[in-house]
Amino acid sequence: MDIPNDGFDYTSYFSPVDRILPNLYLGNLSAANDKPTLKFCGVTHIIQTIDGEHGFPDDFKYLKLDTYDSEDYQIHEHFESTYDFIERAMNESDDSVIFVHW
Repeated sequence: MDIPNDGFDYTSYFSPVDRILPNLYLGNLSAANDKPTLKFCGVTHIIQTIDGEHGFPDDFKYLKLDTYDSEDYQIHEHFESTYDFIERAMNESDDSVIFVHW
């Protein structure tokens, strides 16, 4: 694949894992199933927003949200449980790192 030389950071754009905050990453299902990458990023907790089994239940703590890809879906119903999960993770250790996948 030829990457255009137009100033856009295509490397970051195509990355399966994006760092949002020092202890928070966002990525897709492929990244969520890539244990070496998750370990490399220091991930300790995963917020799963799609159906399916947890990929590595012995390695990470999971919060599974039953969500749907619809403009009518009431995502706000998950805000409190998500906040609580993140808060608990951050209180467990300063080294806690959370990965959210969609």
